Amino acid sequence: MDGTQIDTNKYIQDLLIWIARRGHKMEGVVSSYNILRRSGYSIKNHLIFLGESVNTARMGEKEAEKYFADFSKYIFSDVEPILKRIQNLGFCLYLLTFGDEEFQKAKWQKLHLLHPFFEKTFFAHKGQSKGEIFVRETSSDQVVYFIDDDENWLSQVKEMAPWVNGVQINRCDSQLATGSSNGWPIIGSFEELIKLILERGV
Repeated sequence: MDGTQIDTNKYIQDLLIWIARRGHKMEGVVSSYNILRRSGYSIKNHLIFLGESVNTARMGEKEAEKYFADFSKYIFSDVEPILKRIQNLGFCLYLLTFGDEEFQKAKWQKLHLLHPFFEKTFFAHKGQSKGEIFVRETSSDQVVYFIDDDENWLSQVKEMAPWVNGVQINRCDSQLATGSSNGWPIIGSFEELIKLILERGV
């Protein structure tokens, strides 16, 4: 659910530019990122894929962590206040994200959102789906919402755990961020999310 809380397009753009400045062609950086993101992305694996040695890639990843130490510029302004309101409604918040666990943990810790808001954190990766985690961690007698920006993940979760209320957030295209798709609503912000939850009843 990175894209629901973080401007991932801006972050990835900045990250790929940073990697290209290490002496890699931008075209190769972008194409290799698109390959690696499907199986769980990490900066270290990206640099290795581009031909850097393991040791150099590890050092590069540490350099990137320092360079991107301040993640506040990537977080959407409505996230923190809405997470507080959802907590106040009595919901338990779980963070579910896909990718290399170490890379994802480092990224989310920079946002300082994990401990104040999320009771549990799950890192899906290659060989494990978000749907499997929902089946394991939730049940049909609970009121469960799954918020994501990727309709493929929503389809998978709804198929495996039909009791889940799917909500798609599309922050990038205001024309698409309305209506519904495949049985779930499409909204454009966390502010709209709280309205939807209140309308449906807790």
